[in-house]
Amino acid sequence: MTYSTYLGGVEIEFGLDNAIDGSGSAYVTGYTESEDFPTVDPISGSLNGDIDAFITKFSPAGNSLTYSTYLGGRRRDLGHGIAIDVSGGVYVTGETQSRDFPMLNPFDDTYNKDAFITKLTENPFPDGAYGNQIQILKEVIEDEPVSIPVSYVLNPSRLRR
Repeated sequence: MTYSTYLGGVEIEFGLDNAIDGSGSAYVTGYTESEDFPTVDPISGSLNGDIDAFITKFSPAGNSLTYSTYLGGRRRDLGHGIAIDVSGGVYVTGETQSRDFPMLNPFDDTYNKDAFITKLTENPFPDGAYGNQIQILKEVIEDEPVSIPVSYVLNPSRLRR
């Protein structure tokens, strides 16, 4: 065994998918009901509804978090899948029951208890690299979750077959 660790707060968490990048960092998505879920440089540092999706990146050694954030609106949001592209972009898919799920330039902005896909760029929250942009994101989420420049929502019923 190289490492094994817990991830969560005092309530219920489920890790539903994981991925590993080329450097050995592990990425996990799932959902949490904990108000004290561990966050590091988060987009949203607090539980926004009863259940929020989470996105967490571990260091290659597994002994620290590179970043960790809640993702969701005021209702139930679950992260089901996670993938990493060759440029380090992180893609999370899941389901939302939140009319206020954070999004920007959406393919579909009509809420229907939809699926979502969110893309985070490589190291989306590194030590102030995004400066005011991250602060603005945090303020948007904390004040009134509306739009953040890392998320896109899809409604599969509108895709052409």
